[in-house]
Amino acid sequence: MVNSKGMDTLLTLLNLLNDLSNLKKENFYFINSSTIKPSLNYNDSRKLESVVNYVVENFKNNLDSKKAASLACLNEAAFCRYFKRRTEKTFSQFVNYVRISHATSLLLKENMSIANICFECGFNNISYFNRQFKEIMGQTPLEYRKAFAYSEEEMTAAAAAQ
Repeated sequence: MVNSKGMDTLLTLLNLLNDLSNLKKENFYFINSSTIKPSLNYNDSRKLESVVNYVVENFKNNLDSKKAASLACLNEAAFCRYFKRRTEKTFSQFVNYVRISHATSLLLKENMSIANICFECGFNNISYFNRQFKEIMGQTPLEYRKAFAYSEEEMTAAAAAQ
């Protein structure tokens, strides 16, 4: 039986994918969600799945690699090597990707200030949030929001012209 929390998560993901599919590709850079190598065995898959679930469910909180390491049944140093080898990202890079992914959704759907989005996504510092957003997305949060608003205006004008 599927629990409602799992179904809500699935619906949120599907809504996000639908929103992203409606955007013009040339105006946006999207995060590649296939960060996990496909050559994982069953045990690797379960370890990584528990860590990924932990990050996705708790990205708004302070996350550290010690808790993630314990979920993977590894010490912290071994976990950091394991995670980097399997995902080609450090644990903190992965957490930031998840947080920025959520931020892009909020920037497109919500009328929240960028500072509020920063804190809603688990960042504690606005300048660090802006720096990470630009590093991952290639533009600042404000530029990203404006580009989407401009794209929406273009689509509305094109629809009205028809």
